[in-house]
Amino acid sequence: MKIMRQKNCIRKLLSFLTIICCLAGSISPVYAAGRENTPAVPRVTFTNRPNESPDLFVTKTVENALSGAAYAAPEHAAYQFTLKLGGQPAKNEKYRVLDAGGREIVRKTSSGRDYPFQTDRAGTFTLEAGQTAWFEYVGTGTVYEVTEDDDYLLPYTEIITETDDEGVEVKKTVEKTVSNGYKLYVKTGENTETLLHEEFEYQTRSLRVDGYVQKSPSGGSTGASTILANGSTEVFVNRYTGKGTGETTKLEIEKMFSFPTDYEKPETPEFSFTVEIDGKPYRNEEYTAVNTETGASESGMTDGDGQFTMKGGWKAVFEEIPTNVDYKVRENTDSMPEGWWPAGETEKKGSTQSPLTSVGFTNSNVSFVVTKRMEDYSRPDTAFNFLLTDEYGNALAGKKYYLYDTTGVPVYKDEVDDGFVMQSLNDDSGSQPVMADGKEIVTGETWPNGCFQLKPGQAALFVGMQPGTSFKVTEMKNPYYTQILPLPENNGAHTVGGNGQILAVDFVNKPVDNLEGTLSVTKTLQFLGEGPLEEEEFHFILYKRLMTLEETKTVLGLDEDADENTVQDAIKEAVNSKGWLLSRIENSGGTLMRPGAGNANQGILLQSEQLMTMQSAQSEQAVPEGNDPEGEGDANPDLLQADMENQSANSRMAVIRPDGSQTVNQGWGYKQGEDVYGVYFPVEGKVYSIPEGLSAPTYSTGTGAQAGEFTLKANQTAIFEGMNQEDEYMVREINLTPEYTERLFGPYQPVYGGINETGMVVDSGMLAQVGICGLFEFTNLYTPRKIDLHLQKVDENDQPIKVTNENGNVTYKEAYFMLYLGKGKEHPVLTGNYQENTGASKYYYATVNGELTIPDLKAGTYWLYEEKAPSGYSILAEPIEIEIARQIDGTLKVIIDGREVQVDNESGSGTVDSSVIGAVEIKYDYLKQAGDEDEDGNAQTLEMERMPIVDLEEVSKPKDQLSITVRNVELYELPNSGGMGIYWYSIGGMLLMMAASLILYRNKHRGEVLKD
Repeated sequence: MKIMRQKNCIRKLLSFLTIICCLAGSISPVYAAGRENTPAVPRVTFTNRPNESPDLFVTKTVENALSGAAYAAPEHAAYQFTLKLGGQPAKNEKYRVLDAGGREIVRKTSSGRDYPFQTDRAGTFTLEAGQTAWFEYVGTGTVYEVTEDDDYLLPYTEIITETDDEGVEVKKTVEKTVSNGYKLYVKTGENTETLLHEEFEYQTRSLRVDGYVQKSPSGGSTGASTILANGSTEVFVNRYTGKGTGETTKLEIEKMFSFPTDYEKPETPEFSFTVEIDGKPYRNEEYTAVNTETGASESGMTDGDGQFTMKGGWKAVFEEIPTNVDYKVRENTDSMPEGWWPAGETEKKGSTQSPLTSVGFTNSNVSFVVTKRMEDYSRPDTAFNFLLTDEYGNALAGKKYYLYDTTGVPVYKDEVDDGFVMQSLNDDSGSQPVMADGKEIVTGETWPNGCFQLKPGQAALFVGMQPGTSFKVTEMKNPYYTQILPLPENNGAHTVGGNGQILAVDFVNKPVDNLEGTLSVTKTLQFLGEGPLEEEEFHFILYKRLMTLEETKTVLGLDEDADENTVQDAIKEAVNSKGWLLSRIENSGGTLMRPGAGNANQGILLQSEQLMTMQSAQSEQAVPEGNDPEGEGDANPDLLQADMENQSANSRMAVIRPDGSQTVNQGWGYKQGEDVYGVYFPVEGKVYSIPEGLSAPTYSTGTGAQAGEFTLKANQTAIFEGMNQEDEYMVREINLTPEYTERLFGPYQPVYGGINETGMVVDSGMLAQVGICGLFEFTNLYTPRKIDLHLQKVDENDQPIKVTNENGNVTYKEAYFMLYLGKGKEHPVLTGNYQENTGASKYYYATVNGELTIPDLKAGTYWLYEEKAPSGYSILAEPIEIEIARQIDGTLKVIIDGREVQVDNESGSGTVDSSVIGAVEIKYDYLKQAGDEDEDGNAQTLEMERMPIVDLEEVSKPKDQLSITVRNVELYELPNSGGMGIYWYSIGGMLLMMAASLILYRNKHRGEVLKD
């Protein structure tokens, strides 16, 4: 027994150790950025959310249309809401409840235990009129949406008999309660509570049917909104009309229009209505028009067709209408003012009731709101640039907006600050001015490149963009500020809401804390109408200058007593093989080139192999007070007109000089005759941060393919801290594709990346931008190089799907395809001869003779759906994912369903490991094909043909073609209905199994008898 117990102990110990080993093996290692011999460096951010994280408050208010208790809304009706956080239902989210006086309401079980309020699995919660739901610690930048349901909960009632003080029995109507249900108390003191009521038995009713009209927010929903730094509050207001008795009633027709909550509403155009009473037009009847805000009134009369007009914010009151007759009120949408749309039903009908029959109509012209704030709500005199695009990255030009203060007060035309200069501030479209309180509101339009400007404390209310329109708003990076909101994960495409929902896109910034001893690199993009489809990463290299001979020997790994020739040879090798760079020191004969006289709104454009000039809409970058050492942060450089050879579009650099000077520090360098060149080497393992949203994740240089490399996306800033003020640094942008063109602003100088065998510095045609105090901005002009997607239908044998009749005529079987940006069929690509239908897929492209072309695509990821297969063939069960990437040499990298297409550069033909994809071919309109001869008879290699560009808008744009064959499998004929099929075979098999079982049983039984 003792041995057995020992064995059991050993077995348990081994089991325990096995579990520990399994757990240890499941832990994934996390490497610090810059560690050698690691896989891809993780970008890990640790963010703590303090308890003072902003909260969300939702208040319910009910207004009674009629005075008197008989017409008041039910006292204890419970109104239902749905909360979404981050686009998902906020299930089991706890919240607190406050009454109209701000006192907390608590819920307890029948036994007196706390029973906290929380949403259900669908994110639903309830409030009575006058109550507020308090959701704590939601968090800055969280996207939320609150929607009021049409269904609400009304307590059942019952009649009870009570005895009054005089002993008389009195019948009373009360709400029915749940036996042993919860109880609600209101806190009346620190330790005192007063019972409000017990849990009621509820019935589900409809707000619309029971006389409620949603007043705000429009459509009963907040739309997707963002929690701001000091929290967010939403108020839901309903108007209730009670029923009474009487032979006549008032018919009240109210014209509402959706507008951002707490923003002062402007005047609207006139809207047309038709009234019918008892099936006939209500002709030539008088009514009183009342302004719902001011109470001002005026008289009016319907015309011979029962029609009349009124503005938003007014109501028409018709007196002495008979009760219990049919009415119909219709808004005449055929005369809807331009840029407006109905937000709800356009026809209301029913039976008139006493003492008031009320109907309401809501319209909208506000599509969304863009606000600009500082984190501390300060208002520096700084204009921030924004870009408005569609979901495809194309600029939305000429989109109109009203300019407001974020407090909700309009910015009036006569009160515009002269220092705030905006192009097209007041549009010249000839439309009627927008008025409020008798004063004209400032209106603006986005520029041809989709840009507009706002100062902190201002809001742009965009109007006229119809529901369903997709858009994206991007703040152009200002290196002196960090964008807090929207959070990076929420800064994508949005959609204009229906039913009057108004989306608010809130931008919040804070100044960069301290620029001293830092080097910041900012990446920005410009484009002429069309932007990239997807965010791309841009690559840079950080260099440091060797200031002394001793430092040079240390970095090169040379002995302290190495002579100068040895050092020079080592530098030569490093420049030629390790990516080191040289820059001529000015004092030794080099020239620092500066912008010359010219237009202040122009810059240097590096296009292909030539340095060009072009017009630009380069706007001023404002500098926070105290952050501009020279006091010249708002000045744009003049145009430098130059004709220089061999300037590469992939090689601009920026040089930091911590002392603020614009000349190279005299010091040790590589010597060539009388000239001295500063020596720069790539810096490995230098930590930098990219502040975005509520965090600033850190990375390190040298994690890419080249030494000292780091990456940025457009509108990001890399901040290198702890830079020695005595050192000098350089940043170089590398690996740009032909779609991106460098723009230079400010002084610059040549930089060299090679030394020949004789020790002479080789002119590699690179430029270094000269900066001040470590603030550098790399700006690219994006010009898309379009791609046509050509599809051909084939069968499983890669043969065209066609039919040849007895006369020899060939007919191709038709197929339908559709291309989307999202796998879930979001954002259809409508660039060619697409067609529309009423099916589940609204748009499609049809093959002609077995082929079709979807033109003018940009590099990006697409999802190809087959909507209809050729007759007699099976349709593709899954969409085809097509990734198209432009490479540095201008060629395309194509990945289909996760597999890269292997392309022969000479022929352009390719293959991919896929059962549904056949041949793939890529054709380049502007590529010289291998084997072609130039004017001198020399053979060409595959390379991008560089075209000199002077006016980009007049140049024909190159376009490539990606051809893909898509296979379908033929549907084979099934067995004839009623045929033998497999049934006889099945029956035969069952009989054989039964016979085998019988034989086994008999043999076993015989064996038992023999034993006996």
